[in-house]
Amino acid sequence: MPWTLHHQHSDHKMLKPASRCKPITYPKPDGKLTFDRLWSVVISNTNHEENQPGHLTLKDPSVPVNVN
Repeated sequence: MPWTLHHQHSDHKMLKPASRCKPITYPKPDGKLTFDRLWSVVISNTNHEENQPGHLTLKDPSVPVNVN
């Protein structure tokens, strides 16, 4: 999009505690229009060896622990 949206507040200031929010109930996969995660991987034609290492790696593994 060729524009930027500007907001009055930072995103983290607009969050509510989970206890104040209504839980979302998602329907179970019906096998016709929606599928479970495993079947979605199968139909996406993803094919790799089980012991294949992850292709996304962190340059510095300490960053997520230190930052979060």
